[in-house]
Amino acid sequence: MLVELASALEREERYGDAFDILRAHEPTLQDWPERYLLAFNALMTGDLEVAAPLAAAVPEPVRDDQAWLPIFARLQRIFARAAQVRPADNRDLRGWHYVLNGTLLTTLSPYGFDSGMTGRYAFFQESLGHCLFSLRRLKTILEAANLRPTTISLLADRSQPEILGLAAAQVLDLPAAPYAPGRPDTLIVGYDLNEVDEQLLAKLSSRTNGEVLYEHASCWTSQPSVSADVCAMLVQSCVSPWGVRLRQTQDGPMERIPADDRPVEKVAAEIVAADPDLEDGDGETPPDPDETLATFAARLARHWPAGPRESAGSPGPVRSSRFT
Repeated sequence: MLVELASALEREERYGDAFDILRAHEPTLQDWPERYLLAFNALMTGDLEVAAPLAAAVPEPVRDDQAWLPIFARLQRIFARAAQVRPADNRDLRGWHYVLNGTLLTTLSPYGFDSGMTGRYAFFQESLGHCLFSLRRLKTILEAANLRPTTISLLADRSQPEILGLAAAQVLDLPAAPYAPGRPDTLIVGYDLNEVDEQLLAKLSSRTNGEVLYEHASCWTSQPSVSADVCAMLVQSCVSPWGVRLRQTQDGPMERIPADDRPVEKVAAEIVAADPDLEDGDGETPPDPDETLATFAARLARHWPAGPRESAGSPGPVRSSRFT
């Protein structure tokens, strides 16, 4: 009953409540899964001082508990990343997103940082200029981490054409080709991994030498099963510049603008020719210049990207408002 209650609270992201209930019964907890749940929920509250010794005390599963070995290994990797980048506090979105998912976040939302969003987007209609801004931030990360892909691999289907990948190929001056498993030293470019076929997504869970996976718009309320190595933004609902969009008419009501059905090469060229744009926003978001991002990526150059691409499946300690 204790495990079921703690797990239910965890699913509701009530990590502090789950931790308190488990902590109250700590002397009688079994190693698996109870002590793991205690350490994990402590981590998800953002209190590394409490969580780290609890995680260190969780023994490797043996005998009947060996089904928990993958979870144990994931816990070890999370705390190894926490040792590399210790998040400043529970508003450090980039730090915590890396610790939990192994993903470098390039851009913080310029809206509502102190009003409930903490760097994430809820609904966002993206511009061509924002696409270019994000691709240049991706280039900053690759250069700072001394990663040198030789090709662009395109993740494309009907829901997300290869527009962004073709634009990335021009920004990085690299040849582009459809994604093929096993290709080394390549940058795989996709827009939204939740829109990628599950069989293809499964192939992306492990990596080839020198392979970097880039997801442009990552859904933070329904995380994909595979975590990218780099993502541009965390957003609940995103409309691409070439998708069906909303526009306010002169009379006031909203109208739908049909999807852009022009050749993908033409739209990609317009991204590259756009003015790189991150809106000024409301002034709440802390300054995040290219130098800050480059310093963060350079610190991780010896450790990232590595290991399986595992998604934490949770926004973690950094809270943001969402549509329900």
